[in-house]
Amino acid sequence: YDLQPVKDKSVLVTGGTTGIGRAIAYLLAARGARVLVFGRHEQELDEALEDFRRTGAEVYGLTADVSKLDNVRNVFQQADEKLGSLDILVNNAAVEGGKFEGESSENIEYVVRTNVAGYLVCAHEAVTRMKRRGGGHIVNVGSMSANLRESETSTYVATKAAIQGFSESLRKTVNPDGIKV
Repeated sequence: YDLQPVKDKSVLVTGGTTGIGRAIAYLLAARGARVLVFGRHEQELDEALEDFRRTGAEVYGLTADVSKLDNVRNVFQQADEKLGSLDILVNNAAVEGGKFEGESSENIEYVVRTNVAGYLVCAHEAVTRMKRRGGGHIVNVGSMSANLRESETSTYVATKAAIQGFSESLRKTVNPDGIKV
């Protein structure tokens, strides 16, 4: 029994071509959601879409990098065109980074842009659309790293702790508008 059925809901899954995002997108498609996914690599996108289409669901995809604002704007423009509305955002796109001491400053910046700014910008775009509709759902995929705070991957830990705090604050901000986080 589904407490919140997803059949015919419009869903955007960031980082939906691999790993957790791909599994989420597949499950939602299999349950009848209309799904748009994106990831950074064409081959992974093609493989994911082939897999999703076996469910018989309406699925769309494109390549995009969530760390780039113009890419995010294009993704949401495609969501507007393909899905018509947005009921659910699954914010999942993230990168791990490396060992902190050996990590370049450029890579640290990229991890933060992807794992933090990407989530915030996608949520902002989604909230704008969901407010007009009177509600929606935003799922920010986090990590146990936000609480475990293991050594070696300090940049990743910092980004996941930021998402934990952002999610709690965003929930308080948008719940009155019918948006669940």
